[in-house]
Amino acid sequence: MFSRTAVLVAGIVALLPWALAVAVLLALAGVLGYAWLRSRSLSWRAADLEARVADQTRELRRTLDELQRAHDELEVANERLEELSLKDALTGVANRRRLQLALEDEWARSRRSRSPLAFALLDLDHFKMLNDTRGHSEGDRCLQMVARFLSGSLGRHADLVARYGGEEFAILLPETDLDGALLVAEQLREGIEELEIRVTASLGVASLIPAPGQKLEDLIEAADRALYRAKSDGRNRVCAASGPRQVGSSKVATTGA
Repeated sequence: MFSRTAVLVAGIVALLPWALAVAVLLALAGVLGYAWLRSRSLSWRAADLEARVADQTRELRRTLDELQRAHDELEVANERLEELSLKDALTGVANRRRLQLALEDEWARSRRSRSPLAFALLDLDHFKMLNDTRGHSEGDRCLQMVARFLSGSLGRHADLVARYGGEEFAILLPETDLDGALLVAEQLREGIEELEIRVTASLGVASLIPAPGQKLEDLIEAADRALYRAKSDGRNRVCAASGPRQVGSSKVATTGA
């Protein structure tokens, strides 16, 4: 009995290195298997994370694109609103606000460059009678037709036509002396007289080189006084707000500034 036990123990002892090796191999295989599974799991998680990041990046780009489009549309709308705020709704020419901005800019430029700045006020003769006899719709059509004619008659980029109020228009002519402004004004008067709407116009014209102590209002008031003289003298004529000067038309008169 004792000998059998001894033989069994001896056998087990002889097998221990192999068992240990197998155990180590199994343990190593387990570790490697776990590491492989862990690696695969991490790879899957990394791929999923990358996919999520890619989706979020695409969504962010779409959002940024939409924001940019909205910003661009807002800028266009603001520019359009600004443009509309500087135009007369009925005639499409510049309004008083746009005229005032242009007058201030050109006055400052003329002062710096010592160049003449001309300003004319135009009033349609007997416009109230036209409204009363032909109706306001015909009066509006008259204003629109005159505005188109005035805008199309001024060829320089800096020249400006504006609706001054009611049946009055203003014409701004940078770098234009009185003689030049009178010629332009007379051409405008003659052109309006030939329009199919059968209306005439009176114009007051002033031009000056800004001097120390002078204000923009001096130019406007001079043109306004000349317009008053044109209407007082019988309408359908041009009056200049300075010393005696004549251009080639009996319709042109002068008045002292």
